[in-house]
Amino acid sequence: MNTSLAYNVGLAMALVTILYSFFNAVRATRNPVGFARAFGVPASSRDAFVSVYGIRTLFIALYGLALLVSGQPRALALFALVAAVMPILDLVLVWQHGAPVATRARHAAIAVFLLLTAFLVNLGT
Repeated sequence: MNTSLAYNVGLAMALVTILYSFFNAVRATRNPVGFARAFGVPASSRDAFVSVYGIRTLFIALYGLALLVSGQPRALALFALVAAVMPILDLVLVWQHGAPVATRARHAAIAVFLLLTAFLVNLGT
């Protein structure tokens, strides 16, 4: 078991990402329209896509949690690396819908956070 500071910070960052995903899953399924606005895209009250997003985000969070608790740092690092594609594409999506700079910056920051998480966790493998 690796006990380096960088590795432990990476694991903590992975846990933050997982908790954030759980939070978004709940928000998207309980209030799809409000979540879509906060996300940076328009949605109507009949837009089931946001609820689908919430369900899929719940799966992603559970999968990340399974990798974290099973002690598979290489798989967790790869998961974080691949997951960084989502906020990058989210950034493109919200940019196309005219989202404010702060919203676009949040998506970019999440991508950077995931890439850093992957790098730090990978240091421990």
